[in-house]
Amino acid sequence: MKKYFAQLRPMERRLVVGVAVVVLIVLNGVFIWPHFNDWSALQARLAKARSELARNRAAVAQIPALKADVKKFESEGEFVALEDQGINFLRTITSQAGASGVAILNTSRQITHTNDVLFIEQVQNINVLATEE
Repeated sequence: MKKYFAQLRPMERRLVVGVAVVVLIVLNGVFIWPHFNDWSALQARLAKARSELARNRAAVAQIPALKADVKKFESEGEFVALEDQGINFLRTITSQAGASGVAILNTSRQITHTNDVLFIEQVQNINVLATEE
């Protein structure tokens, strides 16, 4: 290539260099310049990933304390198996109704909601018949 370039006349050399510069400018315009804003998008993604990593590390650091809390909560009350919780709940409602002096007319099916590892919310709709007292 050097030998070929050395054999050219000065005007031809200028033409070859000018064409090479134009080709490089066109290639930069097509492939490089459209991707300059990718750097800011990459920085934003990196900042988001770092904040998520910090949040996750903080959550992982809390695991031993949470496990200790779970063990403490499990040992405080009596443990009821998941299958028996609905029966025990209905039994508690019935015993409370008897203690309050009301008669249960009908009940709906139990609705169970859970969004936490430690707590399960159970809902039971009942219709009762009560005296004036």
